[in-house]
Amino acid sequence: MIESEPRVARAVREQYRHFTVDEYQDVSPLQERLLELWLGDRPDLCVVGDASQTVYSFAGADPRFLLDFERRHPGALMVRLERNYRSAPAVLATANALMRGRPGALQLVAAGSGPGDGASDAPAAAQGPAMAAAQDAAASGAQGSAAMHPDDDAEAAGVARDIRRMLDAGDTPDAFAVLYRAHSQSAGLQNALAAQDIAATVLGGKRFFDLPEVREAVMMLRGESVAGGDGELVHLVRDVLRSRGYTDTPPPAGGALRDAWEARATLLRLAEDAPPGTTLRAFTDDLQARARDQHDPSLRTVTLATIHAAKGLEWDHVHVVGLSEGLLPIAYARGLEHVDEERRLLYVAITRARRSVSLSWSAGNGRAEREPSRFLQELGIRTYRAAGAPAAGVRRPQ
Repeated sequence: MIESEPRVARAVREQYRHFTVDEYQDVSPLQERLLELWLGDRPDLCVVGDASQTVYSFAGADPRFLLDFERRHPGALMVRLERNYRSAPAVLATANALMRGRPGALQLVAAGSGPGDGASDAPAAAQGPAMAAAQDAAASGAQGSAAMHPDDDAEAAGVARDIRRMLDAGDTPDAFAVLYRAHSQSAGLQNALAAQDIAATVLGGKRFFDLPEVREAVMMLRGESVAGGDGELVHLVRDVLRSRGYTDTPPPAGGALRDAWEARATLLRLAEDAPPGTTLRAFTDDLQARARDQHDPSLRTVTLATIHAAKGLEWDHVHVVGLSEGLLPIAYARGLEHVDEERRLLYVAITRARRSVSLSWSAGNGRAEREPSRFLQELGIRTYRAAGAPAAGVRRPQ
């Protein structure tokens, strides 16, 4: 109607004067056309984007709108936001090396970094289940290293052992994420983490306040508040949760019982974090507001997620698994354009990490042998043998 009805176009442009578009690298041709119609002949537009994070081409995203913005909007002011406040210098160095020379690539610099602080161009060495081997590989001249495992189950077990060791050293489960290319990779990781008694949550499942045990607990807490329950908030919440099966000691990881326990423990933690003097009524009002706004609290579990689902999130420690040909890049990525998008996916995965990023791959899946990902070769990263893995170095795939 904006195109065919001048009256409608005039009304829209009078009502909306200035436009800001975030994640502009993911704009589709249809969305760009609608934006042009909203603007008319006005230049009142601000866009924010990173061409290196275009990973939704299957939904029509086209980074050329961002890359050609200055040409299409003469006189536009471009500000390069290259100071990164999330990641350690070594993490950023790996990301920079992966995207070096790509159109629109940023040269990320850690906030507060300067000469001599380790913010070099060398990719970060992997933090993996065989750290000594990784350091040996790096010392031998490789710019970094990645763990190689004989099969997918061994890779999942190695990641789980690595996370268990760091948990025992004082990290918390919610500081970790394991990222992968395809949903099918999550099952083996869940089993391996459960074997180490580590609770995990697969990103993209039910929202927190839609979980049956959470809905039931909130309803009971609301009823208790209406009945005029007296006492200190945490004690009241704990008593209600205990009536629904909550215990101070968690059940073994893996399965519905542990998942329900983690959800109830999160409700109790919200009560513990509430301001002093918060009443049960005010607490339940806050829970209902959170549910309406889809403001889910984070569970204290390891996060398992596809790289697409992880975009925009961050963790202290990120494990990227499945860095082999056929998985990352995915088998159906044909041609330079599709492979470049797979490279951008790895860039997104690496830049989710605040403190460390770990890279790994497996040589087989029980049916066929695999080659390490070409991206490891591009980064100058060599593989080291994880426990039980045959010797192998990074080879350029045929």
